[in-house]
Amino acid sequence: MPIKSNETYLRETYNIGEKDFLMVSVGVRLGAEITDKYLELICEILNRYDIAKWFIIGEENIPLIEQKYKEFIGKKIFFIKYEHNLGAFYKMCNIFLNPPRDGGGFSIAQAIVNNVPVVSYKGRAACYHAGEENCVNSREEYVEEVHKIYSDKNYDIIQYYPMPGRSWRLSIRFNY
Repeated sequence: MPIKSNETYLRETYNIGEKDFLMVSVGVRLGAEITDKYLELICEILNRYDIAKWFIIGEENIPLIEQKYKEFIGKKIFFIKYEHNLGAFYKMCNIFLNPPRDGGGFSIAQAIVNNVPVVSYKGRAACYHAGEENCVNSREEYVEEVHKIYSDKNYDIIQYYPMPGRSWRLSIRFNY
């Protein structure tokens, strides 16, 4: 069961500014799950918003990112091999980004419990926690959800219904 963290991390510890828009993805198989098309989508978002940063937790590096977007590493893309308190890390985040994959359910539930909005595709494990109706169907909807969360600070405020940890915007099975 996901646990809401009582601990608080400081953004400055990770060289994150107070105004930075912190995006996070978590998983030990992200190296295999982040496809070329998904990486293009995320880097489009990183380019669109100067203050956007993407933390990848669970991988020390991802060869595809090193090959195609090496200039982003350490500036807009950061790797953390292991984080002992995901809940405390999530509290610093503005959004959880789930790639098109069948896993990630527990990490997503943990994000939701710690009040981090999630964007994912429909038909994925994430929808079990967020609700299928809160997931997106396409690349365009994925980008639109990120934009809504980025631009409207009240958009991600939800009332948990019918139980804590169930809600919001995730996405659909979209074959990248």
